[in-house]
Parts: sequence; structure tokens; C-alpha cells
Amino acid sequence: LNYENDKKYLGITHDSRTFSLEDIESEYLFIEFYNEVCSECLEEVKTFKSLYQLLEENQEWKTKVRILGIGSGS
Repeated sequence: LNYENDKKYLGITHDSRTFSLEDIESEYLFIEFYNEVCSECLEEVKTFKSLYQLLEENQEWKTKVRILGIGSGS
């Protein structure tokens, strides 16, 4: 992950390394929680990557929707 690129993507304007959901500038926010050692969870990540690509290609939705993936260990 690249912290500066992630901040820019999420629309976070402050310099703190922590943020709250209210800091994210987006009309819609998809949040995905996944376990990094769960093969089924990692398959779902592929779906969200595909969704991200579709959103990036659509000028209207590109600015309205953000995706936040939160991975956790076992």
C-alpha cells in the first residue's frame, strides 16, 4: 500500500496516519473486511478489485464511490 496514494483516493485531507469514516470524501463507501489467511475471503478481494476497475472506468461513479478493504490476520 502507498499511504499518500490511499489518502488521495479516499479524499482524506489531513496529515494524520489515522482517520475516521467521516474523513472519507465519497457519496458511497464499500467496506470489505477479510481475513488474510482465508482463501474464500481472498477470492472476494478479486471481486472488489474488478469492481474498482469498473468504477475507475466510469467517470460519473469514479468520483462518487470508494472502496475500503480492511484485512486482518488469523
